[in-house]
Amino acid sequence: MTWIVLTLVASFSCTEADAGAFSRAEALERLKSSGFKWRQTEVLQLEADAKSQLAHSASYPQLQIVSRQYVSQYSGLRYGLAAQTVPSFLQIGSSSLELIFLLFDGAARERMKAANENQKLTAFQIQLYQNDMTALTFLHYTNAQRFHRRFENMEASVARSEEILKIAKQRLQTGAGLKLDVLRAEAMVAAENLKRLDAYSASQRAKQELATLMGLTEVTDDLEPLRFKDFDPSPQTKESNEIESRPDVQAARLMLSTANYLKNAAVKDGLPRVAFAADLGFIGTQTFLGFGPGAFNGSAAIQVSVPIYTGGRLTSRESEEAAKVAKADLNLSQTELEARSQIKLVLDQIKTARAAVSAASQAVEAASEELRLAKQRFKGGAASGIDVRNAVVGLSTTSEAYADAVFGFEATKIHYFRIMFNFGSYLQLARE
Repeated sequence: MTWIVLTLVASFSCTEADAGAFSRAEALERLKSSGFKWRQTEVLQLEADAKSQLAHSASYPQLQIVSRQYVSQYSGLRYGLAAQTVPSFLQIGSSSLELIFLLFDGAARERMKAANENQKLTAFQIQLYQNDMTALTFLHYTNAQRFHRRFENMEASVARSEEILKIAKQRLQTGAGLKLDVLRAEAMVAAENLKRLDAYSASQRAKQELATLMGLTEVTDDLEPLRFKDFDPSPQTKESNEIESRPDVQAARLMLSTANYLKNAAVKDGLPRVAFAADLGFIGTQTFLGFGPGAFNGSAAIQVSVPIYTGGRLTSRESEEAAKVAKADLNLSQTELEARSQIKLVLDQIKTARAAVSAASQAVEAASEELRLAKQRFKGGAASGIDVRNAVVGLSTTSEAYADAVFGFEATKIHYFRIMFNFGSYLQLARE
């Protein structure tokens, strides 16, 4: 019986679908083209590329122009019959083109490896971020559907209240009713109209939140109607049991790999560095008498630098990087554990959400029948206006609860496809 009720409700909702409605797929495309948060991923990739280039620049030849000036000035010379002092100075200057090429630097090599891993890590982090943004967009879309469904329910409730008011007036005119029943019906119409206005405001607010997320000023088109669409998660879950290929697990592994390379770099900071250095330039002198002789000069050498005492800088950096490695290792274990537990948990949540939809649809069916019988009794004088009012309110409440239950199921479904990293199948399911 439960399955039959669910099928009836879903079929009724499907007939309301508008072929020209603003779909989930269109919402995702708008997010990718206009969403500010989605476009932030481009900045993340540029930042990672810049860090990688900076790390690799240590292996490139360094070429620079160097100018040096040495000036000496004094006074105290005496000449002629009168004692006089004159300024005098000596200036020696050189300009040269220097080349430095790093031959061996173990720490720089490790940092280049870390930069390469960080580039890969950023790509996976972008994928994770975009996956979360996609889930958030679909969740906002479904939330806007839910509030629009509430508004439609309130419109139907207002229509039912006006029908009860019409019956109460007819009974009063024929002398079979009471003035009190008319007053109660008028109050019920006013109350349902107020609820309809609140529902409309909430619907517009949810739609505006969706537009803001997509980077739009507003969404003028109607959304697809909220409907219950069941699915079997078993096949996709079997395909995703291998967690090693999940982007979140791969990102955690790259974080550990990057931390290990940086730790190795901290250790190798204490090793010798070997570089080739050469310069070619011109040196000249100038005195107060004018320019002196000048000459071209050049040199080439192998430079070896060995750190002897750094005040504890190297050992503290080694300890810091070792702590980061331990932290990244724990994060990897935690990510793998959460990946397994998330799948089991969301499967249980799907079962619970499906049962909630079933119970809510049965409640709607019972409330609809109760209102039908209450209207018949009210027409025949066997029920009061209060009985009919309670039946109207009951159907309105159960209809709202059904919309909330369908939203809860859809939200759970979105969470499932989020942790499966497979929103392509979610969109395909929505189109069926």
